[in-house]
Amino acid sequence: MSKTAEAVGTTANNLQRWIKDLKQEEGNCWDNAPTERFFSSLKREWLTGNLYPTRENTIADVRAYIAYYNSRRINTTLGDVVPIEFEKCS
Repeated sequence: MSKTAEAVGTTANNLQRWIKDLKQEEGNCWDNAPTERFFSSLKREWLTGNLYPTRENTIADVRAYIAYYNSRRINTTLGDVVPIEFEKCS
């Protein structure tokens, strides 16, 4: 087996163990709330109605949204500041 294949296999095994551990932990309904909120905003504010010719175009647009979300989009949950400013003040 090549080193690359071995590394990929090891990474996949680690990921599978991590997912298994997550499933076994007692959950807290708020654990996933920030992630769900981000993806909801991404779909509603940025991706609705857009059709992308390639996967690369989609990835570039999602990266543009992440940059916008972190540096310019005001977040009311964080006291009407952008996430980067909130992190600097923490």
